[in-house]
Amino acid sequence: MEIAADQVRGVTAVAAGQTHSLALITSGKVFACGDNANGQLDVPAEATSNIVAIA
Repeated sequence: MEIAADQVRGVTAVAAGQTHSLALITSGKVFACGDNANGQLDVPAEATSNIVAIA
């Protein structure tokens, strides 16, 4: 899923693995995107088509 850069504001840190990426925003929420084949995004499979804050 593509996310426009202006949809996630206040990014303070970014981390990435081979098939996933994480973004920490100023409110403390963490956004995750990527493959999730091994549960690395910590979101249910049915939620993978939407933006989900995981922390």
